[in-house]
Amino acid sequence: MFQDLRPALILVLAPLLWAGNFVAARAVHALSDPVWLNAARWSLAALCLAPVLWRDRVAVRAALRRDLARLCGLALLGVIGTNTVLYAGLEHASAKQAGVIYAVSPLMILGLSWALGRAGLCRGTVLGSGLAFGGAVLVVTGGDLAGLTLGAGRGALLVLASAGIWAGYTVALQAWRIPLSPLSLLGVQAVLGALAVLPFLLSPASMPAGAAGPVMGAVLYLGLGASILAFWIWARAIERLGAARAGIFLQLIPVFGAVLAVVLLDERPTQWQVAGMVCAVAGVALAAQPGLGSARDPCQKAGAKEGSPHAPRDHHPQDR
Repeated sequence: MFQDLRPALILVLAPLLWAGNFVAARAVHALSDPVWLNAARWSLAALCLAPVLWRDRVAVRAALRRDLARLCGLALLGVIGTNTVLYAGLEHASAKQAGVIYAVSPLMILGLSWALGRAGLCRGTVLGSGLAFGGAVLVVTGGDLAGLTLGAGRGALLVLASAGIWAGYTVALQAWRIPLSPLSLLGVQAVLGALAVLPFLLSPASMPAGAAGPVMGAVLYLGLGASILAFWIWARAIERLGAARAGIFLQLIPVFGAVLAVVLLDERPTQWQVAGMVCAVAGVALAAQPGLGSARDPCQKAGAKEGSPHAPRDHHPQDR
């Protein structure tokens, strides 16, 4: 029971860092082009990870020869697609709308993992996912569901598309199991993604016009915190917990967003938001438990599959 405690506790940091991703992107949406912002973010990450790639250059060259198509696919989904589409959506959708819509992403990961045979649907995971989703919605809306109009606008559809792309990235990251250390794997994705969007980064038409300070501050946070550190944690967690169980932790993003608003903006949470925080945390804790259910629970049968602590590992021995 306690063998998954450490990766679960570490995984909590990723939603905390990604809660700031929504805030930072929304704060500078009027000052920067979404494609440029994502290009700058991952270009910075690629530069910072260059020493890691040089250290593991032999393994990196072998992976590029053997798994180039899969590496390009991961870069397309996780580096280029997810956040470019999300940032574009945040130009039209409010933070409240985006928070509610993106809360669907863990359910997409769970469903996709089940459909591809990567995870069993045990009772604890299903109940915990539902409880966490309800809690996340309460945190974002403050209980004012009547005042939340999602509609089918461009922003809402883009955020929903971003959530789906992230679900695909998460499941692919577990399924393909490319034999590189987590940091080297992230570095290759960052370089491939940065090269693909480099023309947008250098294009005068897409560069921020004025107010460079806030934009550069956002790029620093997104490149170092929400990219390198959060993605490294995410890859390690998927390796240990599997995509389905790790995905439930994304429901903590609105919880951390509300906590940051209390700490940094001196906002007072409503009773509904407090109740939502409790539900989200309880749901994540319930869903994260391995094999919670009956003796015939499908999660018991999935225990030896990839994402389990007992699954064979072919990652680089460093960065552990």
